[in-house]
Amino acid sequence: MTDPTPDTSHPHTPPRAQTPSGELTPSGELTPSGELTPSGELTPSGELTPSGELTPSGELTPSGELTPSGELTPSGALKSSGGLKSSGELTLSRELTPSGGLRSSRALTRPDAILLDFGGVLVETRTRPGWTAVLAKEVHALLARGGCTALDVADVEADIKAGAAGDKSWKNAMSRPFAPVEMTHVQFWRDYVAADWPAAARQLVVAHATPLCKRMGEVRQERTIRPGIPELLDAAAELGIPCAVVSNALSGAVHRDFTAATGLAGKLAVEVYSDEVGVRKPNPEMIWIATRALDVPPARAWYVGDNFDRDVLCGHRAGIGGNVLMVAKGTYDVPFEIRHRPDAVVDDGHGLLALLTDAPEGDR
Repeated sequence: MTDPTPDTSHPHTPPRAQTPSGELTPSGELTPSGELTPSGELTPSGELTPSGELTPSGELTPSGELTPSGELTPSGALKSSGGLKSSGELTLSRELTPSGGLRSSRALTRPDAILLDFGGVLVETRTRPGWTAVLAKEVHALLARGGCTALDVADVEADIKAGAAGDKSWKNAMSRPFAPVEMTHVQFWRDYVAADWPAAARQLVVAHATPLCKRMGEVRQERTIRPGIPELLDAAAELGIPCAVVSNALSGAVHRDFTAATGLAGKLAVEVYSDEVGVRKPNPEMIWIATRALDVPPARAWYVGDNFDRDVLCGHRAGIGGNVLMVAKGTYDVPFEIRHRPDAVVDDGHGLLALLTDAPEGDR
């Protein structure tokens, strides 16, 4: 979405005095109704003109990329409402092609490896109500055992909530650099949760940062395998195509426990988690770690993720052969506009299996 801030690239014009009605004239751009004129681009209804690109309904012109309904054209790759959530994140609609999938001009061929995100692709996640209270009681008990009594349970829970909110904002920001690193367990507890705690309390949680991150992952979310994933993994094995997990995680150990408990670990050749390797998507190294381990060129692999700013962007940066988006909760809530689009969109593991089954073998 175009920022409706006036274009500062125009030559600077000295400001004019403000009229009694509050209108800046004649080169001043703000009318009483808020209209930017004549070089300003914001009309009373919010339309950017003549060089501005945002119409009242959110249409980008004259490039023609975003129609009034939010459809990307002429490629038609993605339809977007272009709306902003109260948090300021850009929301995109779930509208896909009639077939339920979406293709670019580049046809997908059968891969030599399939890389899968964990949350949103391999599994569905649901945040447990009251998880911060559960974790706060456990952390408070840890502090009490260590002789740190300055904080009560409510203090601890408030700071856990604040830390989680700060972590979310940090993750969104880390989708901009080309090669972001992952936050360490110590950084999360020292800088995001316990920054204002007494030194002794802060040092205590720092000393237990890794098990605390794991415990947070255990109590925070419930996980279930997404429909069609077991069938997809079995079909890939029959075709001799290894599958791997490539996932951002504050505690990959939680994910490993899940794959082991559900039997998925036996169907995965490699599991790559950001906290274990020190980098995070969209850093292309996340994908390259997996493809090196599998001895498969990135151009001969598919990567399947559930969001644009970390997954689709990471696949593009890594030169992945098939950049596939699997729709999950939050897929179309993006922190900022992402130019790159997936090669295909699927609804779940069944859709991914159909995509694999239909893909022709490419040149070796």
